[in-house]
Parts: sequence; structure tokens; C-alpha cells
Amino acid sequence: MKLRGNNGMSVHGKGHEILAKRLIVAAAVAAAITGTLAGCAARQQVLNNQDYVEIDSPFPGEAGDANAKIWVPKASLEKGVPRGREVAKIGYEKLAAAKVTDAATVPRSPLRLRLLVAESGRQQLSQHFAAAVGKALVVRQAAPPSPADALTEAEALSYLGTVSGNASGPLLFLSKPEGTHPGARLKADLYDVRGPLVIRSFWVAVPEPAPGQSEQEALLSAVKGLAETAVRTLSWFPWYGRVARVSGERVYLDGGAEAGLAAGQQVTVYRGGEVVKGIGFAPGTHIATLRVNELFGSDGSVATSTEAAQVQAGDYVELESPP
Repeated sequence: MKLRGNNGMSVHGKGHEILAKRLIVAAAVAAAITGTLAGCAARQQVLNNQDYVEIDSPFPGEAGDANAKIWVPKASLEKGVPRGREVAKIGYEKLAAAKVTDAATVPRSPLRLRLLVAESGRQQLSQHFAAAVGKALVVRQAAPPSPADALTEAEALSYLGTVSGNASGPLLFLSKPEGTHPGARLKADLYDVRGPLVIRSFWVAVPEPAPGQSEQEALLSAVKGLAETAVRTLSWFPWYGRVARVSGERVYLDGGAEAGLAAGQQVTVYRGGEVVKGIGFAPGTHIATLRVNELFGSDGSVATSTEAAQVQAGDYVELESPP
């Protein structure tokens, strides 16, 4: 057998013949990097928008697992197999085009969760916390429970009882049991007020001021750390709202444009629920399914349903999940 390469040189002999065959297969494998190589198929298929065709294996039986037929991209037969450098470039461009996002920073729900923020003490760090959260959450300031820098667990639960009746979303309670000086730790307790139960508690130390930085700026950097931790923690927490009022077939919800609700979406209404120890709050009885018709105000919406007569103010609503 005699083969002539692209450079004009002739290749002779059985050994060169096998080598040439292996080069052909290597080129086909390189082409498969930019597509999906399907083996052992009985007919032509379309994979990843590329036409694949079946050809005879260049060296059937020369390897224990070799097949008599293989599938290769049709384009590689019509246009030739791209060189290794070109294949690598295509692969790099695909990888560079992919936007890799930290899943922990992205809320699982398409809606923005409302977070109530309360603070013990008089430093008003909760305002800086809200600014650090940015657009990841809808932050609402809650009335402070006490001017003291720390509360006992019983005092905190008593305070939660006063806000849980109308609260829509979890509550973050910010306290400074060790003060706010460099080296002191700030504490944040995340509560699901439907329980109420603690979702998570975390601490962050106030750092020593960097050169040219004031103690207040160092304190605010610690608050920013708390905000980032809270956003990550709540990334898996499901959005929920409350029924504010019922009038005929119209149900007014305390979630709307700011939360990300849109006309046409459906929400599920449920009443009550129970705390499952070590897991969280389990929604109670399903009451109705509503369709959002319009938005009003900064964060309100109106939903309608023939089942509205069964709905009561204070019921919980969640975005209906697709089956």
C-alpha cells in the first residue's frame, strides 16, 4: 500500500499503513471534542445539531474493544478534521463564554425574599446591614425590642411573638453582646417567624482597623460580612408572603413588584403549619390556588379566585411550583 501525505512524502509498508490508520482515528477523536461521539449506533442520528455518519473502523480487531463500525461527524469528512490547535481554541472559547456563578449566592426562588431586620442597642447597624445586602433581599426594618445590646433567649422569643403575626419572611436579629470595639464579636440570629424557630446563628469579629481606616469603618466591614453570610444562608430558603386582605374574589397579597411577582403567576395559599425539629417549618393545610392579576404599590399584588371565600388575612402564600 502507498499513501501520500499532505507534505508530498510517500508512506510505505504495513507498519506505516497501520500508523496512517491510527492517525485518521486520532483525528476523528479530536473532532469529537467539539461534539458528542455516538458509538455502536445502527443508523444516522442528529446529536448536538451535528450530523454523524457511520464508517468502517480503520483497524477493526486490532484492539480488544474495537468495533467494526464507528460514528464520526459528517462535517469532518466534508471539511476535514480541525487541527489540534484549532480544537483547543474552540474548547477554550466555549469555556470562557460560560458564566460560572457561585450557587450559594443565588437565591433558589425566582422571587426576592423579604427579610425583617431588628437590632438591639442604639448603633443602628441594621441600616448598614440593609445597604450591604443590596438587591439580593427585600429588607424591612422592624421596631427594636430593647435598647440593650443583648437579649436573653426568652426575651428574643417573646419579641418574635410580637412580630410574627404580620411578618412575611424570616427575621434577622442583630446584637452586640461583646460590644463593637475591635476584637469584639457581633452576633446574628436568623429566625423563621412562622415557628418561630432559629434557622441559624452566626458570629463575626470586628477587625482591627487597617492603615488609614477608622474603627467605625472596621465595624462596618464586619456588618458587611454578616450581610454576605445571611444572603448565602437564605439562598435555599423558599419565598413566602402573607394575605393582607380579602374582598370578594379579590385577595390582596403583601408581595408584588419589589419581590419579583408578575401578573399571570400562580400562588398557593396555606394556613398554619408545624415545626419539625431539626429540619424546619412544614406548611399546613392547602387552602386555595390564586392567579396574580395586577400589582400595586411598591410591593403589593391582587390575586383572584373563586376559592377566595376560603382565604383569610394572615394566610401564607408561596409561588406555585411547576410539576
